[in-house]
Amino acid sequence: MFKLDEILKDTIAEMRKEFKGTDEEFNSRFKEKSTEILTETATIFMKGLCQFYEEKRIKEIQDSYAKFLKWNEEIYSDGLELFLMYIDLTVTVNTHMTDHFKVDKFPEDEKLKFTQLLHLHVKGCQIANEIYTLIKCGYADAALARWRTLHETSVVFIALFTNDLEVSKMFYEYQFIEKLKRIKTFEIHYETLNWKAPDEDTTKMLQKKQDELLNLYGADFLREYGWTIKFLPRRKRNFKALEENVELDYLRPYYRWANKGVHSGPEGTYTRLAFDEINIPREYLAGPSRYGMVDPMQFTTYSLLKMTTGLTELKGT
Repeated sequence: MFKLDEILKDTIAEMRKEFKGTDEEFNSRFKEKSTEILTETATIFMKGLCQFYEEKRIKEIQDSYAKFLKWNEEIYSDGLELFLMYIDLTVTVNTHMTDHFKVDKFPEDEKLKFTQLLHLHVKGCQIANEIYTLIKCGYADAALARWRTLHETSVVFIALFTNDLEVSKMFYEYQFIEKLKRIKTFEIHYETLNWKAPDEDTTKMLQKKQDELLNLYGADFLREYGWTIKFLPRRKRNFKALEENVELDYLRPYYRWANKGVHSGPEGTYTRLAFDEINIPREYLAGPSRYGMVDPMQFTTYSLLKMTTGLTELKGT
């Protein structure tokens, strides 16, 4: 690892060479014209820094990472291959289900539900592929964080699968509520972000759609998890209650564990899957690690299995 202060020292030494005068005069000029000198120093420093990265540091990083990837592949090759095979088979199930059933084979009112389940399942497959890539590259904590999203996807999948068609319709229409909320937030901050204002026509369209949904389903539909109003009690419309409803709440300990890596709380800061107290001290883990790979893989295969099982139970007419 290089040290920035060494590059800075080299920068000042280079400036000293170009300065015609004694060391005392050079130091005095630094004090008298600090702003001017700092600007000049910054220009030379950045030039030297870019040159250092181009000529040496980038190659060092790439070589080090290539060495790690080869090492990680040698250790986990069998497990990674099985994991990739499992994901690919799951994708294949989705593809075959889509080709076999076709949306047109379902009655009109069931098409939306079937399409949503396919979308959620294929989203789960994509997340699983992301998890595979993160594990292969040595980022177990990031992989566990992505499983958190996969678990949420699995819970929603089962909620739609086990409830009637109206719930699927509500789930689809709730996207307009979420979009309007996002735009309203953006309207507050777009000037600070130096971005253009939200499109007025889009905002009006979403507002009109929200008014229609308000008249159709009532005010509760506009609240968080409003699409669950048919099967969750009013004061229990949240993800925890959704887990309980689909009987996946036994995974909550793992879900909470995954949450710590997503958020910047104390536990997530001081506890990570990739830590190894002997080989990788906490203060030095800023890159890949060969530790902590098994749990994200295990959780991923389980969540995918829950969705795939539901998908294979669908029947067209």
